[in-house]
Amino acid sequence: MLNSLIALPFALLPNAQAAPAPPPKPTFSYTFLQAGVISIEHDAVNESSEGLAFRGSYDITPNVNLTADFGFDSLDVNGLKSDRRDIAFGAGYHMPLHKKVDIYGQAAIVSARIEALGQKTTDTGFSVEAGLRFMPGEFVELNAAVHHMDAGGSTTNLGLGARGYFSDAFSLGLATRLDSDGNAYGVNLRYEF
Repeated sequence: MLNSLIALPFALLPNAQAAPAPPPKPTFSYTFLQAGVISIEHDAVNESSEGLAFRGSYDITPNVNLTADFGFDSLDVNGLKSDRRDIAFGAGYHMPLHKKVDIYGQAAIVSARIEALGQKTTDTGFSVEAGLRFMPGEFVELNAAVHHMDAGGSTTNLGLGARGYFSDAFSLGLATRLDSDGNAYGVNLRYEF
């Protein structure tokens, strides 16, 4: 009888099983800070502008991230200087197609300010992007995206890039945007957390 009373509480407990293993860490991180240099070709004047670009992204759910971008570049054509500054805030959705492949889409509100010949012009618009990220190896990422922006002018381009990971947190990226008005090239350093 005593054995039955001792065993009773254990019989009422649900079947005890080992705790499930935590889900695997996603292959791609959407929580990061990034800084880089850019060079933008301007085919209309046969010159290039140089500048800096900063980006931050933070996952608020496993598939949704918030983004913030800040970039500026300067162009000098025969002593006539033009400066452009873009600020963007947006959100994105991403999902894995395979362990090594993610697709994503994002949209942002963009404020573009252009200063040339002593005049300042500010335009507010939007940008949208759809892309693919692929990890062919443990330390290498390849990516491609179609990007459209309508702020300070309208442009649609194809972005191609590669990223090399030299630790769990740091990576170096190379990027290009192919556009009929002039291509853009960049190098960036990313810290993921």
